[in-house]
Amino acid sequence: MPVRVLVAEDEYLVREEIKASLTELGHIVVGEASDGETALNLAKSVKPDAVVLDIKMPGKDGIEVARELVKEGICAAVLLTAYALPEFIQRAKEAGAFGFLTKPFDPKALDAALQIAVARFHEFRKLQEEVSELEEELATRKLVERAKGLLMKHYNLSEDEAYRLLQRRSMETRKPMREVAEAVKDGEVGFVVPHDKIGFANAVRTLLDKPHLRMAMAERARMFAMQTFSLSVCIDRLESLYQKVLAKEFERV
Repeated sequence: MPVRVLVAEDEYLVREEIKASLTELGHIVVGEASDGETALNLAKSVKPDAVVLDIKMPGKDGIEVARELVKEGICAAVLLTAYALPEFIQRAKEAGAFGFLTKPFDPKALDAALQIAVARFHEFRKLQEEVSELEEELATRKLVERAKGLLMKHYNLSEDEAYRLLQRRSMETRKPMREVAEAVKDGEVGFVVPHDKIGFANAVRTLLDKPHLRMAMAERARMFAMQTFSLSVCIDRLESLYQKVLAKEFERV
């Protein structure tokens, strides 16, 4: 499969040789640079599949450029040098380079290095995305747990009820659970449970404190509380149920 390649080499003749070899191998040269800074900026612009980098270049050397390319997830980097010194090899490993070749290079070896580098880079990117997703999921779980705790404390809810309250609010507002949980954490409890002059919880408690209410009434009230976010609707339902309790009609509700 053709690879879109950026060539960074400060020696003109060597750069032309690399370009010719890449073209002969069926790859596409999308740009060239004679110094590290230009190579980095060009890579950010043209988004190649890989960059072939000479190590010794003016300004940023090839290893520094490779480090930034990998860190920013731009593309794979293959280093090309006439000096296979242990120091260079160690720095290349630490920078995350996906290939290391010495000059004079064999075109077939360059082709193999590019193919392997691109494949490994794609695996690396996929792993990065999975890690990011796991970190996001963990952060969301922590926020939701904290939000549940706040709702349980302020509204005397069970853990399951607090979670369903967040879940329902998320669905109704079409906002992620994390965003709803953050609102609760930041003190915007009313964002989850609307209230007017008397709080939602106080209204429910006032009704539940009436002497004629039965334990079953309390459970039904809790169910109403979880089914609606409207204070007036919830109170109307509770008052209606209360009247039926007084009329001894609760069994037929």
